[in-house]
Amino acid sequence: MEKREILEILKRVYDPDYVDQSIVDMGLVSEEDITIKDQEIQIAYGLTAPMCPFSAAIGLMIRNRPCTAAHHVA
Repeated sequence: MEKREILEILKRVYDPDYVDQSIVDMGLVSEEDITIKDQEIQIAYGLTAPMCPFSAAIGLMIRNRPCTAAHHVA
């Protein structure tokens, strides 16, 4: 799986406060934030505010996106 494919998947993840734009469209995740090593994908993401109440929810939405059965998102 390539970074561009992962970004396409993440275009379906939305910050609950901004449901009209994905976290990719908002610039909270970019190719530079994605690391692929062996069978693990690591994704760093920004938040819309320092104390964003949805930070954990966004992390869970990212983690639960089906990438492939062969990858683990950390």
